[in-house]
Amino acid sequence: MSGRIVSHVGNQAVVELSSKNVPELRSSVSVNGKKIGKVFDVIGNVDKPYVVVSLSSNIGLEAVGCNVMWGQ
Repeated sequence: MSGRIVSHVGNQAVVELSSKNVPELRSSVSVNGKKIGKVFDVIGNVDKPYVVVSLSSNIGLEAVGCNVMWGQ
């Protein structure tokens, strides 16, 4: 499963999902194979959910727009 980072504030990022398949809470999230955090919450409506990621590393604003993967 994958998605794209659309926002980054402090130690959290918001990820737009590429499908309606929602990851489990606390699933590991990675960018280019590097673990950046875990799924913290699911927000939005059922037709277009978003995932809030609690970051374990500082990814910086350049990560906005990057694709992420989870559950690996």
